[in-house]
Amino acid sequence: MTHRAAGLIVLAAAAAAGAAALPATAEGPRGPAAVQVIISSDVATGLVGGWRAGPSDVDDGLAVGMALGLPAIEVRGVVVTLGNNNVQPEVAVAQRIVDDLLRRRDVPVVSGSSQRLTAPPVSWYDGKWLPAECVNDGVRFMAAQLRERRLTILAIGPLTDVACLVLNYPREAAKIAEVVAIMGRRPGEEFAIGGKTGLTDFNYVMDERAASVLLDSAVPMTLLTFDLTKSALVPRAAVEQLRQRTSPAARFFYQAVQPWLAFWKSTFGEDGFHPWDQNAIYYAVNPAAFVCTGAAAKIVRCAGDPYHNDAHNACPGHGPNQKHSLDKEASQLWLEPGTSLRVKVCTAYASPAAKASFLDSIFAFLR
Repeated sequence: MTHRAAGLIVLAAAAAAGAAALPATAEGPRGPAAVQVIISSDVATGLVGGWRAGPSDVDDGLAVGMALGLPAIEVRGVVVTLGNNNVQPEVAVAQRIVDDLLRRRDVPVVSGSSQRLTAPPVSWYDGKWLPAECVNDGVRFMAAQLRERRLTILAIGPLTDVACLVLNYPREAAKIAEVVAIMGRRPGEEFAIGGKTGLTDFNYVMDERAASVLLDSAVPMTLLTFDLTKSALVPRAAVEQLRQRTSPAARFFYQAVQPWLAFWKSTFGEDGFHPWDQNAIYYAVNPAAFVCTGAAAKIVRCAGDPYHNDAHNACPGHGPNQKHSLDKEASQLWLEPGTSLRVKVCTAYASPAAKASFLDSIFAFLR
């Protein structure tokens, strides 16, 4: 669907719900050492046009800023991948946020893939696929970082570069502590906002094959669902508070969010935006803020031509309450209750206090 430097944050206590508040020190809820992460993101905050009409999603850039401002996270780098927009404009956005606005030139911004694994792959004459054709600077960067340390990958865009890493650098991929992604459907979970149904599982749909590679690997995965991430809304009033802040970063984010707010209001009738990708950042330092269980994951193929909405193009309903999907999906990632120790699914906040603490952290890096 979608992090760095500026002040320490103190979140409201939520211990009663098992969601410990984050202290204003480097000692987060996972212990005295900061969580070492790489962010794989299709950061496009502020972009208009490109491969898609209208403004791009704003949550990735805010997630990058959020992570850079959290003392309990050490960001080893930002790998920019395809998704919300074309890669080169996304790289420019990431560099502006990380280098220019938040002054974190110690955090590398590296370009990743410009095309999905599901694009026609290059193969040998005998039909065998050539996995190295997906390797790029971002994949090589992640491999180099993993040779030095165990890392969590916060994959808040399509999984293209992470899957390429798994395919080409298995020793390094074995050192991934966890991949946190926002994708997948539970039984009866209908992707709908403001009465509009049939919305796609964007990060999954943008590279279905990459998700399949991760699911077939031994890499631990935590998947945050649509119903969870859409249940939090940042109201326009909270965005308006940025107008009172004088930093270049606050001015940038205030202005960049405006076209997205207008688009969201006209399309879905909601006066605010959903902080989809910030959930992955918050989970990295405070997993107790979420209700998560083991899950069984499978990819289900849809019938017909995914580019035509007709009766012959439908995914079967996932559970008794989900209608057949007709929204240009070639497949869906279904998540069932299970006892898996490798795949987890997070479906809700642990309590209203945990949700409130998360929302309080959205703009904390701009204070």
